[in-house]
Amino acid sequence: MAPPAFDYSNGRAVVQHGSIFYSPNCSRLVDIPQEPVHSSDPFRWHRLDVSMFKQPVWWDQNWAWRSFIPLAPSFLFAPFEPLCAMPRIEEVRFSFPAPSGEMVTQIRFRLPEDDIRRWLWAEDLIVKAAYDLRLRYSIAGNTPPKPSSFHFDRAHKGHPIAKRMACLARDWFAVWMGYLAFIIAKSENRVAKTAPADPSSAAPDWYSYLLKQPEFDELWLDGLSQSAVCTFDWKTPRAGIIFQWSVNDRDREPIEWYSKHNIPLWFIWSNREEQAIRNNTDLNFLRPPDDLIQEALNILFAAPALLQETEATADARLEVFKVLQDNTIKATAHAASSYPYHGLSATAAPHAAPSVQSQDVPATVRETGRNYNEFFAAREKRQQEMIKLESAVDRQRRESREQKPGVVNATIYEWEKTQLSGGLELYKRVKVNKKANETVFHSYRSHQRLFNAFSNEWDLCEDFQFGIVDNTSYSDDGYDSGNDDVYPVNAVSQPTKAPPSAAPIDTDMGQSWCEYSRAPLETMSLVYGYVPHAGETDIPPTLSWERMLNFMGFVRNLEELDVGEPKRSAMMNFFAAVLNAVNTYKSDKVVAKNFENLSLLFQFEHVRRPTEDLFADFDVAMLACRSVLSSPQGRAALLQGGIVGRIAREYVSKDGVLSGPSIEVTAHRVGYLVPSGDNNIKFCDDQLTANEVAIICGTYSLHTPYKGQVAVWTWFPPPEAWVHNRTGCHWLDWTERCEDIFQRILTGIHDGTGRPRSTTQWLTHLRGQNVSRILIKHNDVRSQQFMDAMVPIGQRA
Repeated sequence: MAPPAFDYSNGRAVVQHGSIFYSPNCSRLVDIPQEPVHSSDPFRWHRLDVSMFKQPVWWDQNWAWRSFIPLAPSFLFAPFEPLCAMPRIEEVRFSFPAPSGEMVTQIRFRLPEDDIRRWLWAEDLIVKAAYDLRLRYSIAGNTPPKPSSFHFDRAHKGHPIAKRMACLARDWFAVWMGYLAFIIAKSENRVAKTAPADPSSAAPDWYSYLLKQPEFDELWLDGLSQSAVCTFDWKTPRAGIIFQWSVNDRDREPIEWYSKHNIPLWFIWSNREEQAIRNNTDLNFLRPPDDLIQEALNILFAAPALLQETEATADARLEVFKVLQDNTIKATAHAASSYPYHGLSATAAPHAAPSVQSQDVPATVRETGRNYNEFFAAREKRQQEMIKLESAVDRQRRESREQKPGVVNATIYEWEKTQLSGGLELYKRVKVNKKANETVFHSYRSHQRLFNAFSNEWDLCEDFQFGIVDNTSYSDDGYDSGNDDVYPVNAVSQPTKAPPSAAPIDTDMGQSWCEYSRAPLETMSLVYGYVPHAGETDIPPTLSWERMLNFMGFVRNLEELDVGEPKRSAMMNFFAAVLNAVNTYKSDKVVAKNFENLSLLFQFEHVRRPTEDLFADFDVAMLACRSVLSSPQGRAALLQGGIVGRIAREYVSKDGVLSGPSIEVTAHRVGYLVPSGDNNIKFCDDQLTANEVAIICGTYSLHTPYKGQVAVWTWFPPPEAWVHNRTGCHWLDWTERCEDIFQRILTGIHDGTGRPRSTTQWLTHLRGQNVSRILIKHNDVRSQQFMDAMVPIGQRA
């Protein structure tokens, strides 16, 4: 195996426990644990939590698999699909005979029985897959506890403890993801030692082997192949491994193997490693750059009186410095964007050792984890400006909601923690299924809820502290050890009330209110560049007012959209001019006069223009879509507009988009970057990959009977089909006609008549109107001409 070509610009060096540690492929902040003297069970502790296993681990033959634990697991696809939505907690009554013979009734809290069965089913299959593959390939490694060891299958004394144990169990599946991922990765090199692979199958050997077992089918195995278990790329950050490469161990996997699977590598740097490289120049790829080591040393010696402190206090102070570095990353993101950065760090400042006083920690460090206040402050500022322009009806509606906030029909967002590709832990704002609104709402205390009457939205988060903090204590301590002597084993339980059914996504997606213009003058001005009172034209209108509205995307109640004279005639004349062929004398004369008026509406000389363009199952497909849109860069979908932007409206709020580029592009440089003409400045914004756009549109790749040919089908039209000249759907804004098409697609899906289509089939399905196609085509040419005249490429402000 060839040595990896490490890019140390993505690396990091730290000084901990008196040693220098460096990583050639990981830049996230980590806590290096003390090197264990002997192998011990990391799961021996009484109160386990998955957060205890998200740091790099020292290599040990029995526990090296922990390095594969994903930091931000996704529960999409078949093996983990039952875990996608957190089930509600239901209240049940248990009746059992007391020693006196009298029947006793107690109230407990638990997951619904159907969800318990689904979770146990998922656990059984994952555990069996790991067990079978480990035996087949003779892979060393101790097994972690099962998720059911957290007792998600039993009732608990209080609602908080039932919820906590269910959350712990759900998160614990990530540990098994790591365990199974390690086994599958190891199986690649073990096939020849067992049995030859099936030459007629393109699937890996582990897949073919499990497919022969009666418990597994292709759907389950395909889902596993697409999950975080088998995704070994930089977008699936994992815990990482630590070892001293200068010390040989024949049982340890090679560096190249870990690098190939994108496992963060952490090495010791000492005289021993430096001497090894001098003796063998083939090891030069393992030499860290001097500036990487120097940076770590500068942080170390920047601490006042650090060398005189004990090891414990020194480590504590280093923890503070690491949080300061984390804040520096966010400050860099601030400076890199023209918008304030609202990435919400979920990593609070660590507890310092007793000798490190709390007042020594800067306020910016202590407040880390509450930066969501910036998001709400920015939203409040925008809404105060909008309130100045709101109508009397809108004001009355808003004030009514303020007096009596609703829950059932409101839009609810939960703030959940997620891990970025760079390793930083942030909050993401996730829309709640409306069917679960009441259940989710009542699972939070009053100070953990924030209502926005302007848009009828609730924001919920366990870390919120708005208003009076509800410190209601419970009889339990939030953890169930399973030793409940009072709990009746054979008791009969009955739910106190029928809870609402849970669903992974809104099944009536698209039925919510969607904004599109019903103002012809506004549409013609904003979309086609029309300036009112631009002068008379000698081009007579060729279409009626109603037909013109129809070709602009308006559909219903056209009589309500009338405009008085002389505005109406001027608009119809301009429409006729735009519809005429480009480079026609009369048409160009009208457009040139309009350009002249349009150029006076804005100071285009202050605009910089870049050198590139700026711009099997429906439920399962939409779960994958929601996962992409909930990511930090998911805001780019709403900005993209068209069919992708319309789908994004179901999951992404406008407030999240207006907060500016995410840290993925401002700090990690993952997204859209283009030179501005100034060597010191680049334009940047979030950008979706082609694969992410395909996921949003519900794309399936299906094998055909013809060798090497794959059919691609989508639930929604892909962007290339939507904007194709034949369809006439390429309006700049989302029109009423666009919404009609979208709703018809959804209606077909919901009533069972809709199905995925190929791009060619979508082009046929979206047959447009010829006048609309000409209108859009000519408008594109005119707008390009105007921008070329007013804002030449490379213009400096």
